[in-house]
Amino acid sequence: MRTEIQYKGDGMARVSLLFRREGRDPEDIWIRSELERYPVPPKRMLEWEREGEQFDVWQYGQCVIGELMYDIEKHQMLCDRIGELCGDELASGVPDAEQREVLVAEAAKEFHGAAKISWDEHDVKSVKVDEPPLRERVLELIEVGVAVEEAPAGD
Repeated sequence: MRTEIQYKGDGMARVSLLFRREGRDPEDIWIRSELERYPVPPKRMLEWEREGEQFDVWQYGQCVIGELMYDIEKHQMLCDRIGELCGDELASGVPDAEQREVLVAEAAKEFHGAAKISWDEHDVKSVKVDEPPLRERVLELIEVGVAVEEAPAGD
């Protein structure tokens, strides 16, 4: 998922969440599921093209979605971290890209509560999580063949 923020002259902003139509990102499963349960629907649902890719766009006002943006960003960073920690094992143990996506989404969902965003002395943001148990869980999911259910896409 990509995020685009348009700042308006009144100090507010419009937040556009862009979901790829094809080749979606692992975090999309959790993010869409959270947004579908969110008490305020998107202000607009659009279709955009960026760099030759088609996107479904959900737009919110900053004041509406701001509270959830921390969790969305943390979840995206956690999915990326899982890819960094277990990329080779995922690629060799789960040949199907969609199944890899579901596996990463499941592991990120399980560790979401324990993960924290932090900044170093150079203001570089990262996600902190106890990596040995996370890695162990991903390897376990690979071994059992990813017996997890995919959340509905909401299409």
